[in-house]
Amino acid sequence: MGSRFVNVDHDTPLLLPPNLRDWVPSDHLAHFILDAVETLDLRQVRVNVRGTGSEQYPPSMLLSLLLYSYATGIFSSRRIEQSTYDSVPTRMICGDTHPDHDTICAFRRENAALIRESFGQVLEMAARLKFLAEIEARAQARAALAQAEAERQQAEAQAKAPKTGKSAGNSESRPPSQAPRAKDQYNFTDPESRIMKAGNGDHFEQAYNAQAAVEVESRLIVGQGVSNAPNDKEQLVPTVGAIDPAAGPVETVLADSGFFSERAVKAVEQGADGTPTGREVLAAVEKTSHHRRVQDLEKKADPMAPEPGASVMEVMRYRFKTPAGRAKYRLRQQTVEPVFGIIKSVMGFRRFLRRGLTKVRLEWTLVSTAYNLKRLHRLATAVG
Repeated sequence: MGSRFVNVDHDTPLLLPPNLRDWVPSDHLAHFILDAVETLDLRQVRVNVRGTGSEQYPPSMLLSLLLYSYATGIFSSRRIEQSTYDSVPTRMICGDTHPDHDTICAFRRENAALIRESFGQVLEMAARLKFLAEIEARAQARAALAQAEAERQQAEAQAKAPKTGKSAGNSESRPPSQAPRAKDQYNFTDPESRIMKAGNGDHFEQAYNAQAAVEVESRLIVGQGVSNAPNDKEQLVPTVGAIDPAAGPVETVLADSGFFSERAVKAVEQGADGTPTGREVLAAVEKTSHHRRVQDLEKKADPMAPEPGASVMEVMRYRFKTPAGRAKYRLRQQTVEPVFGIIKSVMGFRRFLRRGLTKVRLEWTLVSTAYNLKRLHRLATAVG
């Protein structure tokens, strides 16, 4: 008996479904992003209000196109333009129109405020869907952190002056040399980037330092930012400060050893007047292995609490020795690291295509928002 094959005919003319939404399955990510963008407030968008020139593409469509493209690993404007021809979900989002790469690039460049606002609105949508805690205003708390840091620096400078008998800005020490060092480097194509350790620290790259604060239960990015500082010592305070109000109150901050410093921990846990903020930092004070040893499985007596006035280092070591502290910190490995893994391996975002700190920050906001929509779609599909 001969084999039977499905008849595949490439030549007979066919009619596509009359409704563009029928081109892709109803539970597809493209539908989810289209519906999500329809709920966003787009008053921040920049359009040609004079109405001169050719007709403009709807801002909601261009924003949906950008977010879907980033969520599916397409980041350059030329590749996004091509996908409007090659990809059925993208053609559905665009309504079978084809914005060119100049239009896409201009929209992304000129609507930084809209893209930043969309990040917070997506988190508010997550709160309405019960994937995040109840929304609470925390703008004053973020401002207090920044004010506390400024006051601390000023107080330190004034405190040093009486001890030395010299003013804080006066020193008889030898002025630093203004000549460039032999190993100094400058990147002419992106002067704001910096040389940083990459991979396992065995080589260096011209790079930026991208940060993300991730909520444990939902694994949504609730705060994000980019700096050109080569290490994370100064990134704890701004990253906590960047957490969107839609995420609700922050009780515990989990961070690895690279973020730890006594000054940063104090700034997160105490307000400008020294009163507690209600947040507790659990940061490793030294590098630890992800593997458990036999000693880690042995039952141990609870450690003695540090005496009043103990240093931040002593307090942090105590927190790590308690069963509750160890259990909480284990959540960091299964919360933050998978998010960066998804962004790099699933979404395919491994390097910034933009140049300059302002543009790179905008690109990271787009990546974070696209990741959150991808994550929300997965959560909603699982619940449904």
